[in-house]
Amino acid sequence: MSGLIKRDGLDNVDVGFALHPDYIGKGYAFEATAAVMTYAREVLKLTTIVAITTQENTHSIALLEKLGLRYKKMVTLPGNQKEYMLFSA
Repeated sequence: MSGLIKRDGLDNVDVGFALHPDYIGKGYAFEATAAVMTYAREVLKLTTIVAITTQENTHSIALLEKLGLRYKKMVTLPGNQKEYMLFSA
C-alpha cells in the first residue's frame, strides 16, 4: 500500500508505504509511491511532500532518496518518543 496522510506534528502531507516482506525489493513500493506523489503534485497541487522513517530502515531511506526526497532533520511526533528521519521533496 502507498498513500498520503496528514500526521499531527508534521507541517506537510506525509507519503507512506508498506509491503508484505515477500514483495520487498521488487520495485512495487517505488512504482506505487511514485504514482501517489505524481497524484499529490498534479491533482492535489501539493508543493511540499514529506516522509518519515527510522534510521534503521535502510530500504525505506533508499526508496525515499530514489523518489527524490532528501533528509532534512530528526523529528518526534506527538505522543511518541521515538525519533524519525524527516525527508522532504
